[in-house]
Amino acid sequence: MAKRKRKLPRDVVKQGNRFVYWPYLGCENGKPVRGPKKTLGPLTMTDNEIWEKYSFLRNHIKKNVEWMLRHYLQSPEFQRLANKKSKDNRRMYADKIINATNGNGKRFGDIPLEALQPPYIKKYLMTVTGNETRKKHHSLLNVAWDVCINDFTDIPDNQ
Repeated sequence: MAKRKRKLPRDVVKQGNRFVYWPYLGCENGKPVRGPKKTLGPLTMTDNEIWEKYSFLRNHIKKNVEWMLRHYLQSPEFQRLANKKSKDNRRMYADKIINATNGNGKRFGDIPLEALQPPYIKKYLMTVTGNETRKKHHSLLNVAWDVCINDFTDIPDNQ
């Protein structure tokens, strides 16, 4: 009897003699970006054990501004955009939003979604030069938030 091929969860790979969760975060400058590797267990794990560990890891991912924007950039809504220039601009805006720092040197992308309040957003937007650019950054944050609310149940309502 032929051996059945395993159907692994998304972002789970066989690496040597173990299963590893290695999340895909999106693309930057045409190159794939992946998160840190987390070992799930040995190759002797059953399918149920793999899926349980995978579910546990997926539910305990830090959901912050960077995660939200990266999720949007790989969503079908983003892929439906009409032209390449629009997609490239949104990727560029997302990188600027993620890497923007405040006076303490903390990145805007590291703010947890539960802590993201309108004053934080307004404070960030005031650092963006140009009214049109500011509106585009604000629009990108709103669209990314809406996509995440539709895809996940544990995202707080947009305030």
